[in-house]
Amino acid sequence: MHIVAPFNSTHNTSITEEEIEKLKQRMIDVATDAFGIPTKLNSVHAQKWDVGGYANDHSDNTDLEGNDMGWSDNQFATILYLNDNYQGGELVFYDIETGQDGPSVSYVPKTGTLLCFKGDHTSPHEVLPVTSGVRANIAINFRLFDK
Repeated sequence: MHIVAPFNSTHNTSITEEEIEKLKQRMIDVATDAFGIPTKLNSVHAQKWDVGGYANDHSDNTDLEGNDMGWSDNQFATILYLNDNYQGGELVFYDIETGQDGPSVSYVPKTGTLLCFKGDHTSPHEVLPVTSGVRANIAINFRLFDK
């Protein structure tokens, strides 16, 4: 179960459409520079995670066995963390072979951090429940253009 509320006018957020458009262009520029080939943004989602908000273990473009789920263009996922004044909400990556029973890497987000990882089944991950405060981030999925 994925319990995340998207930002909209009822959340009284200061994120404007203009700022999102600037961020999208900046992400295209950064990713193109990093990979040396053009990129295309597939989606941008501003997310608000209230207390109890979480995401079960998943991949961003396949199921956990690597089967296409219709999002194969999401080759990479990027998360921009907008705040860190909350508890819980850690991003946890699991070993592809052993899943949740094996080794993991837990990331405690800091404001302004931009995290990028492969969107396929080789990067299984989850977001642990937010236990206090509100977690805010922008999730961006993109793909590389072939030369």
